[in-house]
Amino acid sequence: MRPADSGSGPGERGVALLIALVAIVVIGGLITGTFFAGRVELGSGRNALWSAQAAEASEGGLTYAFANWPVSWNEYPVGSDSLQPVGFPIAVDPTIRYFQSVRRMQGGMYLVTARGEKVDRAGRVVATRLLARLGKLVSPWIDVRAAVTSRGTTRIGGNATIDGRNSSPSGWPVCSGTDLAGIRTNEDIIVNGSPEVYGNPPMVEHDPEVVDSVFDMPFDVIQPLATIKLAAGTYNSMAPSVAGTPPNCNQADLMNWGEPDRGETSLAPCYDYFPIIHFAGDAHLTGGRGQGILLVDGDLQMQGGFEFTGIVLVRGKVITTANSSKVTGAILAGNVDLGDVTSFGGTPVVAYSKCAVDLAVKAAARGVPLSQRGWAQVMR
Repeated sequence: MRPADSGSGPGERGVALLIALVAIVVIGGLITGTFFAGRVELGSGRNALWSAQAAEASEGGLTYAFANWPVSWNEYPVGSDSLQPVGFPIAVDPTIRYFQSVRRMQGGMYLVTARGEKVDRAGRVVATRLLARLGKLVSPWIDVRAAVTSRGTTRIGGNATIDGRNSSPSGWPVCSGTDLAGIRTNEDIIVNGSPEVYGNPPMVEHDPEVVDSVFDMPFDVIQPLATIKLAAGTYNSMAPSVAGTPPNCNQADLMNWGEPDRGETSLAPCYDYFPIIHFAGDAHLTGGRGQGILLVDGDLQMQGGFEFTGIVLVRGKVITTANSSKVTGAILAGNVDLGDVTSFGGTPVVAYSKCAVDLAVKAAARGVPLSQRGWAQVMR
């Protein structure tokens, strides 16, 4: 008797082989597609990461520009550009960097741009982002309404000269401006000897607007911007200095406080250097010259022919002794300790100058980003 047909003849076995081959091809295609899709996803994710790093670098460049605003940018004429040298980008890390560009615009506005770049190990740029931000130049508020403003009793003696009439520092161009009071205080002014006080009016006593904020607010705003920081003590022979070839103003010299003179023997490279000098305590200055803003946490004593052009802002009292000293600009003395008396004895001269005050304030101006929008991406 013949066995039943099992249905597994040569033809059916060939179909099974074909099905297996098709399955292998399909599975191989799926694997290849999955691998390809994975590579594309990996590349896309890597590109997104690089783009994000470049964007973060450029945004960091904008933030750093406003947080560390160089005073030199204040001098740029309208339409001027300041570019970081191409060979010297600012590196965030070995593969991330940014370049800055600053343009001065009308009305004190600035356009700051930062181009962030991501580079590979060979130094090739693989991603870039260019961001821009608008800012404006803001100067600190200093309430200068007299040659000398003092909170507390002010004593004038000897042959002191306090002059609130607007004048130009020696050798400077003619300075136009309104005359101010000679001395302004919220207390009494005691006069001894033969001092000379000029102004419009010469003296203002018991002014209720001379309050703590007149001294504390500008001091607190300007102090973090100090370019020269010195400990309490006695200092003398401050003078401008130059370095390099051709000679440039040596701003690394802590005893270089700029050049207020404009004579033949003056150092022209330091004419535009108006530092902010901060003393962390009492300061005793004997001789020397400088310009800018002088901040003193404690008391200030001047003698020995010391000369300063700009703004002197003192938390404590100001004392001058027998030897002459001269301040061209304005003095604000806070008299923070009860019983302090600001005293101008000997032969000191304090002469108000609007030009000196304005240039000193300009040196303390900083760029502030506009608040309407953080930044804008620039398409190129």
